[in-house]
Amino acid sequence: MNNSGGVARASVKRAVLDDGFWGKLEQFVTSTWQLILEYQLLILLIVISLVVLYLIIIFFKRRERQVQKLWNFLLFFLSKRQMLIPLVITLSKRDDILNLTTQEFLIEIRKKCRENPLEKNPKERLELEVEISKQLFYYFSELEKKELYQNNRKLKKVVSDLEFIDEKLVQLQYLYNKEASRWNTIVYIAYPFFKLFGFKTFKKFELPNN
Repeated sequence: MNNSGGVARASVKRAVLDDGFWGKLEQFVTSTWQLILEYQLLILLIVISLVVLYLIIIFFKRRERQVQKLWNFLLFFLSKRQMLIPLVITLSKRDDILNLTTQEFLIEIRKKCRENPLEKNPKERLELEVEISKQLFYYFSELEKKELYQNNRKLKKVVSDLEFIDEKLVQLQYLYNKEASRWNTIVYIAYPFFKLFGFKTFKKFELPNN
């Protein structure tokens, strides 16, 4: 009998607790729903604002990535050009085009370019790239004067590759600077907004046209 009474009391206690929990849950759900109904216009505006903000951020992130992609292409073609410098030096030794001082100067410039990436030292790196452009222009001029590459397939290939790289650099320089300038203008107009969401500006890239 005592056991039966204890079980009954425990069952009643659990029922009371369950009723209390579900009652509080029902009260919470009801009050929350009433708040939603009362402020549904405000909530709708907040949700729409967040969606619009998200779409704006996605749009500008895409624009930023496009400018970054142009910058990466510039870096790629600059690296390709530097990879051809050892070959230019080797061929110039054979054909006596560049003197020893110029050859050593090119090697030193290439070494400094590796030590001064555009991201960290843009000014110093661009000055080095200008020197490379000058030396390669001189190399082209001497080849043309001496008519050395007319019947030399290897030299023709080097000249063709360097001309292609220079053409791409000129095209990319124009396109990148135009897009970077537009992007930087947008960022400066609403700088606090863009800074808050981690957007960045881009530096101008400039090489001389030989």
